[in-house]
Amino acid sequence: MPLAHLELAPAEEALLKLRQGVLHLASSDMIAARAALEHAVSHFSTLEHKRELGWSMLRLAEFHLVTGDPTLANQTLERVSDVANEVGGTAFLVSELNLMGLATVTKLSEVASVYAMHALAPTLEPGRLVSIPLDSRPLVRRLRVITLGKPMLLAGDRNVTPRLNKAMELISYLVLHPQSSLERILDAVFPDSDAKAAANYFHQIRHKLTRDVPELRVAQDKQTKLYAIDTGTIPLESDYEDVVKLLNHATQNELHQALEIYRGAFMPHIESEWAEEVRNNVEWLLVRSGLRVVQDLYDRGNFEDCRKLTEKLRKVAPLDAGLGELLVRATNEIDGLLAAKRTLTDVEKYFNAEVGELPPGLESLKRDYKLNIN
Repeated sequence: MPLAHLELAPAEEALLKLRQGVLHLASSDMIAARAALEHAVSHFSTLEHKRELGWSMLRLAEFHLVTGDPTLANQTLERVSDVANEVGGTAFLVSELNLMGLATVTKLSEVASVYAMHALAPTLEPGRLVSIPLDSRPLVRRLRVITLGKPMLLAGDRNVTPRLNKAMELISYLVLHPQSSLERILDAVFPDSDAKAAANYFHQIRHKLTRDVPELRVAQDKQTKLYAIDTGTIPLESDYEDVVKLLNHATQNELHQALEIYRGAFMPHIESEWAEEVRNNVEWLLVRSGLRVVQDLYDRGNFEDCRKLTEKLRKVAPLDAGLGELLVRATNEIDGLLAAKRTLTDVEKYFNAEVGELPPGLESLKRDYKLNIN
């Protein structure tokens, strides 16, 4: 029977993905290699198969190194060291490290932190294979929740994003809605799930977060029974909250900072009602504050800065008529009427494609420019 038609247990399927990932990596099929290795890591983590999880993450670290991301390679090796801490030693890594070969392990050691080096010790320091006590995790001085663009959880410069489905949504929800009841959390984060199943999964996420990211807990107040994120004495930062603070009464410099932080829509793949509301609010705030700043720049005759900032803001809200009009007017002041007309034509094409018509202000501008050119 062909291998593809075999009925495999979840652990067997994950192990197959690991070996397929290694083959894809060797043949330089990086897209397939990443998909297979991340599948193996995710499934072995869910199954809590520590040995195989360590092997898979070693290979994922190799992938990141080969594809030119030494930072991510080091962070992945540090996760291998985390697993070794839980297991109580590094002996289980020997077989996979031997398969990887000394040359690959040596290259990984060149980008590895002191903590990450424990994952490579069985090959580089075989005499200290089992007897050395593993160091504790690197000291975490801050935690940061990234919600604008690709969601992530950072502990210092280490990516410790939980892989469980809904985990980042739960963290993000509680960052913005501290002291929430279980009922409120389940309604917001698990709106389409059976209440009992949702509650079970919520507590599963809590348990795994405490195990995988001990600096962050979803804690319940014993008196009120409400839940909140608890990081002890470690500061918890949020890119969303940073952007909101910058945009309240934003200056030109603060708007620049907000746009640097804003890497995309809030939790873009989350369809929950609460996330959609936050997504719309931050976009509205960004556009409202941005329009005020760029209009002021235009009024003061700073047309170049006005145009640069307006172009950045239109990447967030390309259908905002005020931004489109300012872009055309600033272009007219800088490059002249013909350049402004070309810009207006580009803006018009986008509006027609998306909504089928040009807003009144831009339509009026189009008539004025046409009369001036004629």
